[in-house]
Amino acid sequence: MTVLVVVLLASLATLDFVVHQKVITPAQLPLHSDADYPRQVATEMARCPEIPVLGDGIFQRVLQVRPDSAGQDTGLDPFSGQTIRRLTSQETQAVDQCGYAIDLYGQPPDKTIALIYDDGPNATWTPQLLSILQQLHVPASFFTIGEDVLSNQDLFKYLTQHEMVGNHTLHHRDVNKLSGEQARQELLMADHAMAAVGQYQTKLFRQPYGGDDPDSLRRNVMAILVAQQLGKITVGDTLDPADFRYPAGTTIPVPELTKSEAVALHDGGGDRSAMLGFTIKLIQQGQAKGYRFITVDQLLPGSVVSRGQTVSDTAGYALLWLQGSVPRPAGVEVVLVVHSGDCQPDRRHGAAGSGRQLPAASALPATDWVAPRSRHSAHRCFQRGEGHRANYSPDIPLGLPVCASGRSSERRFS
Repeated sequence: MTVLVVVLLASLATLDFVVHQKVITPAQLPLHSDADYPRQVATEMARCPEIPVLGDGIFQRVLQVRPDSAGQDTGLDPFSGQTIRRLTSQETQAVDQCGYAIDLYGQPPDKTIALIYDDGPNATWTPQLLSILQQLHVPASFFTIGEDVLSNQDLFKYLTQHEMVGNHTLHHRDVNKLSGEQARQELLMADHAMAAVGQYQTKLFRQPYGGDDPDSLRRNVMAILVAQQLGKITVGDTLDPADFRYPAGTTIPVPELTKSEAVALHDGGGDRSAMLGFTIKLIQQGQAKGYRFITVDQLLPGSVVSRGQTVSDTAGYALLWLQGSVPRPAGVEVVLVVHSGDCQPDRRHGAAGSGRQLPAASALPATDWVAPRSRHSAHRCFQRGEGHRANYSPDIPLGLPVCASGRSSERRFS
């Protein structure tokens, strides 16, 4: 049987906590924190004759509409009950038969363009795109896929240092079609990947297969709710040239700019040579007309990105695997290893890997990666040190960041 060794720096009391928890959730949870609650709200909203869409802007959220003490309809966060804003009389009429609404906010200022790139980072197209943006002195917003973050770690680190980066799920799955727990994992595990690789955290999220028209917004209610429950902000767009439909050698038509736009493009997922040409022409047109280029986080008050890791990032993958929340490959047995004290590095991954590089140990506080024992002999334990790197080609789609140091004791879970 294949054995997956998961290492946690924990006391036995912490061990018991880990075993009995159902799902990983962020700190300071809202009132309705259960992973299934977004689906319950989405089901209620589906009973509406037509879900109303209020406001204007590129950010998306769901409001639960209830009258306040003065009898005026107020939009509440459906998870915490916190008041978000009061509705106008016209909006009150629109939500009369529903009790919920999709609310848009964050309208770009006049003569501004926000370039948004999904599906990276990609080793071929992202560097070429970055070169174009730097030559033309234009910022952009990148929404990255967790598994591609792990495959292109140095490129992701560069992105976080020079551009704005957001969450685009772990595996580019349609969140609307997942269970509540699966949907939550897609967002949280992408967060863990970004934090482990780039010491980067973000509140911004874009749903794969999303859209900005009212029908698309209604179809994406589940994704908006899952992100909102986790304290994230769902980002939409106003202009989608469908660059993914244009193969190499074709030209994407560039629309005439007449107003501010948030433009959805892709730097991964296929041949993106047409996207590069479109980007150049759009930027040149915008600059010639006096447009200012911004990133989407500039439309929000306060900071939506930060540096570092949380406890959840440090142990997130390990806990999810232990709880069975993430499907395990057939024949894999999970072993929880509780460590204390010092340990000696095991450098057995040098020649066996396929060239995927891990983050430097110094960048991961008490954290490293662990592989199924079927590929490599015994589990490794790295003591933190400057500049250590190792190659690793996992049997599973994704490495697990885990705490690593010291003597160990084991507990096994079927």
